[in-house]
Amino acid sequence: MSEFVLKDGARRQVVATGVKVVKVLTGGAKTYSAGDSIGGVQELEVGGANAAGVLLQSISVIDAENHRSSLGLVFFDNTVSGNTDIADGNAFDLSVGDDLGKVVGVVKIDTNDYVSYDSDELVVATKTGIGLVMAPASDKAIRVAIIDEVGHERTAANTLQIDFGFLQG
Repeated sequence: MSEFVLKDGARRQVVATGVKVVKVLTGGAKTYSAGDSIGGVQELEVGGANAAGVLLQSISVIDAENHRSSLGLVFFDNTVSGNTDIADGNAFDLSVGDDLGKVVGVVKIDTNDYVSYDSDELVVATKTGIGLVMAPASDKAIRVAIIDEVGHERTAANTLQIDFGFLQG
């Protein structure tokens, strides 16, 4: 067992209980500019998580359109009041006054993180050993906004999937 510390200073033990959350970002054909939110704020139901918190261990991005998009994933530990400012296709605009304290971290997926095993049509990027500590809100959900850092055009719905791997404490 290892220990992690929440934002409020509370210490928790990590046990080998894993939770996998899969998000397929919906939406049809759309052109995203650099800095646009993809899919709006996503809620990740972390199941049996409680006040002990969770540890984000891994992220896998599966892109069926081979964009190899550079992405920023901004994680929140509670509902974001500026949800309309982080809607799909809008420029990411965080309401600093209300939402800054809800940010628990950012994970970046870079273009060179992707690998292909399907004639370059399907590409996958995986980040492991992230170790980002989060305390879910009372509804046992973590929120994440996915930001397109370069801009690209999606030609079909359901072509971007992100898998999140958590450990529970």
